Amino acid sequence: MKELGIGLSPEGKFKQKLTNKLHNGLRCYEIIDGDITRVSIVKNPAHSYKGKIVSEEERTFMAPILVPDKMIYRINPITGEQYYIYFTAEVIEKITTKYRKENWTDEELVTLVRMYSDCNTIKEIAFSVNREEEDVVYKIENSGESFVHLILALMISKNKEMQEITKLLKMSEAEVLNLVTQMGGKIIKK
Repeated sequence: MKELGIGLSPEGKFKQKLTNKLHNGLRCYEIIDGDITRVSIVKNPAHSYKGKIVSEEERTFMAPILVPDKMIYRINPITGEQYYIYFTAEVIEKITTKYRKENWTDEELVTLVRMYSDCNTIKEIAFSVNREEEDVVYKIENSGESFVHLILALMISKNKEMQEITKLLKMSEAEVLNLVTQMGGKIIKK
């Protein structure tokens, strides 16, 4: 694979703790948790690993986002302190799992909503969006009220039976009818 002059760099908010380690005579902070808010393409990634072309035809490349125990040089812009930070393998797994579960493309979300409202299984949905089943469950359970409203509206528009709706949304028939009324609609029983 051909190496590129670019790499990937995570951005976000990270919690760190001072350790007893020194690297090049400077203090080291271990990143213990945090949230990746986005991943940027950069010329000089802090971990120094450049990307490689995976497919010229598809115009894709791959590069590490975080590298375990790689010392990353930093300067505090306020105090001028020079130091290093590093991520352990366990923290990288924790942070990237959280990022993966929370960040979906628009296409993935549309597929999730369409398939879920059609009562497809979690396994079928996960296969279609190329995600882990736990990611699908996490997204469904943490998508909030608007997600429930959207699923309910789609199921009603597709003439789904009340039993299917209550089972999928884990709500009683009274709760479903109340929600439909709050949304300004009504269900006509056949």
